[in-house]
This record gives sequence, C-alpha cells and structure tokens, in this order.
Amino acid sequence: MSTIEHLINIEEIFPAKINNKIYNDNDISSLASDIKRDGILEWFVISKDKVIISGHRRRLACLKLGIKKIPYRIFPILSTDPKFPELLVAFNNQRKKSADEIFREEVVRLNPEATYMNLLEYRIQQGRVNIEENVDVLPRKTRSKISAARQPFCEAVKKVFYKYKTFLPVTDRRVHYALLNDPPKTSIGKAGFAYGNNPKSYSALSRLLTVMRLQGIIPFEWMTDTTRPYEPNSFYMNVGGYVDEGILQKFDKGYWRNLTQSQPNFIQVVVEKMTVQGLVSGICQKYCVPMLVARGHSSIDARYAISKAFRQSGRDKLVLLILSDFDPSGETIAESFAQSMRDDFGIKNIVASKVALTYDQVQSFNLPFQADAKTTSPTYKNFVRKYGKGCWELEALEPAQLQALLDDAIQSALNLELFQAEVEKEKQESAELTAMKGQMKQFFLGLKREVDL
Repeated sequence: MSTIEHLINIEEIFPAKINNKIYNDNDISSLASDIKRDGILEWFVISKDKVIISGHRRRLACLKLGIKKIPYRIFPILSTDPKFPELLVAFNNQRKKSADEIFREEVVRLNPEATYMNLLEYRIQQGRVNIEENVDVLPRKTRSKISAARQPFCEAVKKVFYKYKTFLPVTDRRVHYALLNDPPKTSIGKAGFAYGNNPKSYSALSRLLTVMRLQGIIPFEWMTDTTRPYEPNSFYMNVGGYVDEGILQKFDKGYWRNLTQSQPNFIQVVVEKMTVQGLVSGICQKYCVPMLVARGHSSIDARYAISKAFRQSGRDKLVLLILSDFDPSGETIAESFAQSMRDDFGIKNIVASKVALTYDQVQSFNLPFQADAKTTSPTYKNFVRKYGKGCWELEALEPAQLQALLDDAIQSALNLELFQAEVEKEKQESAELTAMKGQMKQFFLGLKREVDL
C-alpha cells in the first residue's frame, strides 16, 4: 500500500492500547540520547484515525526531550480494524524483544476465534464416533448369520443407528425405545412377533445386535455399555512419542476454563441412570456444570461430595437439576435429594427442579406407552392417584429432546452475561495456549538436536 509523509504535532497522535499489552516501553533513556544526538531517523507510522502503529518508544523519547513536531506516515487502516494488532506486530519485527514480548506477539498473530473453534472441535471429536468409518470385526465362526426372515428386523435397527448418527455411541436401550415408535416384526417367519416393550422383544434385539456387530454390519464403536466401563491405559513407545502425542498434540486442546466461576448459583445436574450419561455429559461440559450419575437414589457419600463442592465454591444458592424416569421412584428423587441436602448437610438456600421426565413432557411429546408402575414401590398409591399407572423411562425421549431440555434448564439458572464474559476470556486463553505450544515445540526440538549431536 502507498503511504503519505507529513509533520504532525506529537499531541495529536495516540498510542495503541494493545501496545502496552505486548511491549515494555519503560526504558527509553538510550533511545532519547540517540534522538537528541542524531534526530528522528525513523518516521512514525500511524493509522487513519491517528493511532500509532510504529513509534511508541520514539513518542515517549520525544516527549521526554520536549520535541513537538514529528515526521509521520499514514498507513491506510483504522485502529478498529481486526488486522490492526497483527500489523502493529509486523512493524516491530526488527525490535529487540524479551521472551515475554515474543510470546505476546504470537498471541496477537493468532485469531482467538479460530483457536477457540479448534479447541471446541477437539472436545466434540473426543466423544464422536465416525459413522462412515470401517472397522475390523471378529471372525464370523461362532455366531449364526442373519437369516432372510430376520433381514427386515435388521434393516429397522440399521435405520435407528443412522437416525442417531450424531449421538453415537448409543446403548441398546436407546435402540429399543426407538424401535417402539415404529415397531418392526422380529422375523417374517412363523417364529416372528411384533416388537414391543417387553423382555421377549428386548432379548431378541440384544441377540440381533450381537450378531450384527460380529458380522460387521455395524461397527462395535457405534454402541456402548455404560454399566461395564472399560478404561485402557495410555503408554508411549519412547520419550519422543510422549512429547509429540502426550504433550504437544494435546497441550492447547485439553484446557477447560471454569465458565461458571463468576456465577452466583452452584448448578448440579443429577442423572438417575447411566444409560443417558453420554447424552447428558456433553451439555454439562458445555456449561462447566458438574454431573452426578445417581443410579437411583444417590448414596450419602455422593451428597456429601456435592455439599463440600458447593461450600468450597462460595456460591449463594445450590440449584439441583434432576433427570429421572417418570415413575413412582423417579418422581421422589428431586424432593428427597433436596431434603437431604438441607437436613443432612445444612444447605438452606437450595432449589430443586425436575428437568425430565415429567408427566407434561410425556403428553406433549406423545411418548408411546411403556409399562405400568410397580405395585411394590412405597409411593405407588400416591403416584397412581395423581398420574395413573403408566410409567416412562428417560430413554423414551429422543436424544435431541433430552439435550434441549437440559440445555434450557441450565441456561435458566445461569447469569448469561457473566457466562459469556468467561467464554470470551477462554477464547483469548486458547490463543495464548497455542502460542505457548509453538514456543514449547521449538524448545523440545532444540533439546532433541542437542541429544542427537
């Protein structure tokens, strides 16, 4: 771009606010001596709105010497332009800098929005299964093949997986409830029967899913068994692998800022069962809200841990968001949990809300009937008197419905302005981490060269 050269009164130009965040301009004694002896050798470069791009240290030196008129050039850009910070750094390429200044320059060069999107994408990818991925499966020796009579049942199951492709992996319970919306026949042969919400149908589905995975019709990775978690150990072949994969590759991706640290409320999600844990955890992570899988009515140890976390947070109010089945037991979880937190642990300012599954949701989503309430439940009579005998499990909700309900509930308990302010800070931090990663990479490469020598 072309530039224009002029003289201007030094009081008419302004330092860039971002300059002080990058550079330390306190020591200008030597520069002032040079200017007093030789004059101003390098012209000031300013933006169209008279903000300094190059010349911050020269400005301080001129003010110290009492110089009023200075030579300058206009660079055709406004200081409000998103490219301004990067331009400022470019004009300071020849400057002698400390390690801290070099790091802060790198942060400016990076786009916080882009680095933040990379961080979010990594978080999403950690829990995502690629539906197009081909995987190896076990040999087909010990299981019978799917007969022609069971092919329509198999196709109905495959449609469920493609319907839920953005929510993979799923549990067999999720597949079971999806089939209830449009029940197939388990076989077109004499032994076939219409799929229903009963042990016989569920058992037929479980057998079919096993064969489908062993024959490679669906990958093993598309399903999960939350009741039997498996945690593999992580090992590395050598130190180089540890540095590349364990440190550098994940250094700027594994950071989570506590986005609720400035909130007045301590929000705690309580889920009755592990089968929906995968759907719920992503929403909780999005808002940095802790989640407890209670597996029914939670233990006293879990409630103590929540009370301890609440007190350590220094928040004003405990907000409990409950997700449980719509049945006699599930209807009492929210009330009993809040009562225990109040009476057993002395938390007075507490609010408990059942996010799902409620009677109104059963009606509004037109969920298919599942089962009658168990007569052995202590609250059976009260439940039947109020709602009737029908019961529904959380899995009856579509995954997107369940996630939307929880998302809305968390947002209603948040101060969204404070939350967004924390998100903006995390964006800036993501750029800082990526800059640190670049410096670390250079450091480790230097060590490796020394070892190789």
